[in-house]
Amino acid sequence: VVKRIPAIAPQSSTRIDDRVLRLFALHGGEVVDVDLKTLKAIGRHRVPDGTRAVVGDGEVFALTGTRCAVPEVDIDRIWRIEPKELVAFDRDLKVVRRVPAPSHAREVLGISNGTLVIATDRGVALARASDLAALGAFNVEHSDLWQHTFVPATTRLLSLPTVSCP
Repeated sequence: VVKRIPAIAPQSSTRIDDRVLRLFALHGGEVVDVDLKTLKAIGRHRVPDGTRAVVGDGEVFALTGTRCAVPEVDIDRIWRIEPKELVAFDRDLKVVRRVPAPSHAREVLGISNGTLVIATDRGVALARASDLAALGAFNVEHSDLWQHTFVPATTRLLSLPTVSCP
């Protein structure tokens, strides 16, 4: 560890310029700007609570919603986000477009050729980045999906099933 920067669960980042890195901690409802030379927070921005942020074409895309308790854990320590909307933020972190979240949405995984790839607990949903219009969904029948990873360079998706321990 070189330096610790207080931020609630940053899941993604983007470089603003040669001097500033922006950490997206939507799970905690904030975005933190960090000076790369000093590794100190130089700005904090309140945003709606959400899942992982994906940056593409000068905008930021995420699912936003409400904090929900994780069963048997104090909500002050751990919570999850129940996605309600798919949103696009502009460079100033203002919500510029919003639509209801796709059914069973978990998080935005990536963007490829103007199409958002969204993980669901049943498969994947697709939406057009320009207007957030739903393009379709692919459900994996008879499967309990746990995790998705999108590989933009190959436009492929890796889905991992839930593993049961004996």
